[in-house]
Amino acid sequence: MSKVFGYPEYDEKGEKILTTYDNEYKAMMMDIRVYRMKAGETRTFLREGEETAVLLLSGNITYKWNGNEAAATRKDVFTEGPWCVHGSTGTEITVVANAESQILVQCTKNEKDFGARLYKPEDAPWGYSCVGKFGNVAKRRVNTIFDHDISPESNMVLGEVLNDRGTGPDTCRTDIRSLRHTFSNLIIRKGLEQALSVIRYLRVQTRAFPQFQEESFIRRQLHLDIRCIHAG
Repeated sequence: MSKVFGYPEYDEKGEKILTTYDNEYKAMMMDIRVYRMKAGETRTFLREGEETAVLLLSGNITYKWNGNEAAATRKDVFTEGPWCVHGSTGTEITVVANAESQILVQCTKNEKDFGARLYKPEDAPWGYSCVGKFGNVAKRRVNTIFDHDISPESNMVLGEVLNDRGTGPDTCRTDIRSLRHTFSNLIIRKGLEQALSVIRYLRVQTRAFPQFQEESFIRRQLHLDIRCIHAG
């Protein structure tokens, strides 16, 4: 049985491992990590047989990929839109931190070659979801960086969900989905360290997995909430 809760920490190199293909959360079928980078630090990501998305959570960085280069800045996930480079198998993505920064790197198995693309804030505008439902307390600002419509050959979905003030704790949720198996939500709470501290799975009943019954969960004052749902 897969592990339900976990409290990952940054190691001495500034890496925080959330999920891998063979750790306690292998049911995710993804490799997801967060990196805390110091000014002047460089990290390079290259995966064969996997697609990779590198999302800027906060800071000032320079992306380098396939002979291209782009500067990206983001105060935080609450006030400014996302920057992300998404590359197919064999794409080398280098990130140079021009200031203290934090990035999320998400990978999943995919042998298809669909090149690489830089997504800017204007490519993922915010829109409202669930307006008027449940006394309007379920209203969320959402963006979609890429999904199956935007990147048909990808096996992932990447987007963010932002709670408005007055409807609960200020949170930003990074929606990370594997189209084949699961999706997860990464929540960063405003006013706390932009870090990841707990992994939580929510199993729901689907046609593909009728044996799974819906399970409720309590939102706690934690840095991270990752929900894993079998997509069927």
